[in-house]
Amino acid sequence: MQLNATTPANQRIVFVINSLEGGGAERVLSILLDQLAQSLPNADLYLILLDQATERYSIPPQINKITLDCRGSMPRSMLQLWQTLRRIAPDVVMSFLNRANCANIIAARLLGYRCVVSERVNTSSHFGNGLKARLNKAVVRWLYPLADQVLVVSKGVGAELERNFGVPAQRLQVIYNPYDLPKLAALAAETPALWIDGDYIVSVGRLVPNKNFSLLIKAYQQAGLQEKLVILGEGPEQAALQQLIADLQLESRVILAGFLDNPYPIMSRARFAVFSSLAEGFPNAMAEAMALSLPVVATDCESGPAEILHDRIRVNAPTAFKAEFGILVPVNDQAAMTRALQWMGDTAQQDHYRQRSGARIRHFSVEHAVAQYGDALKLPQNIVTHGLRKQI
Repeated sequence: MQLNATTPANQRIVFVINSLEGGGAERVLSILLDQLAQSLPNADLYLILLDQATERYSIPPQINKITLDCRGSMPRSMLQLWQTLRRIAPDVVMSFLNRANCANIIAARLLGYRCVVSERVNTSSHFGNGLKARLNKAVVRWLYPLADQVLVVSKGVGAELERNFGVPAQRLQVIYNPYDLPKLAALAAETPALWIDGDYIVSVGRLVPNKNFSLLIKAYQQAGLQEKLVILGEGPEQAALQQLIADLQLESRVILAGFLDNPYPIMSRARFAVFSSLAEGFPNAMAEAMALSLPVVATDCESGPAEILHDRIRVNAPTAFKAEFGILVPVNDQAAMTRALQWMGDTAQQDHYRQRSGARIRHFSVEHAVAQYGDALKLPQNIVTHGLRKQI
């Protein structure tokens, strides 16, 4: 397949991210790179990783990968990315995650290329409070309005950037995360890496305060469910959560299963999935659970869950709420989470939301999302969509 006359041969397109260590942004970028490598054979595609870290996602061999040594530092990231991009002389650079975004914007203002950034989280909630948080928010407020385009994973993230960080509405574009449904089904059909005896419910995420697993564990104990609770993920709160499990005498009922390269066989065999986050950008693990036709309980946090489960930025119900595609729970409300778990413990309720999950997630196709990314990069849509149809 040849590029048409509107796309110069050897156009240099660069993608920047902190690392490929794991997470929703890394997964989306790996999908995008795979599709564009097939759709744009005459373009020079680069991937710049800011940090040296374990790579949990593979990329096509024709992508020019450059790994820097920024060690999580914003000043190092800005300097090393500018030096690297000055040598590459890109036409357009798309970055993912806050540090990469800020470094990309600074380099773009110095070097003059088209700058596209992708914001994956609710910015205010992500940074929290305190002096460092105020400084980080000030940097975002200064830099993000300077990007040529800001891609957001939900309407809620976009509204928050416009309201609190001065990003012009005309530069914002919502692109929901894509899901390769046949691939997820194939992965789910593989043998589970860990055998769970008996029925269970599942939650997925890094073991960090924002995921609020401590509340989930307490609500699970109060709900009195027969099923076990399996939590997939690793992180700095593991020891504290293990101690909480011991204190509540739930060692035989709650399983911290750690990070799994393929979590989908375990997820797909669960009775339902539950997510207790204080904030989200777009709840990738929740959407993947729905792609496996799992019923879902999730907090009505900023932002993403209500958009998926009820097609609204927020519902703001005073207690647990039976939404169109799942059950929503007020943030950090243990009693409401307990009630939601009890509701979803009913087999008839599970059957209803299992059907609704499968129907809803078909709105989040790979083809649609990659075409939107191509639009943000100013790529001809007939090139992107034609290449995709050959693969889907």
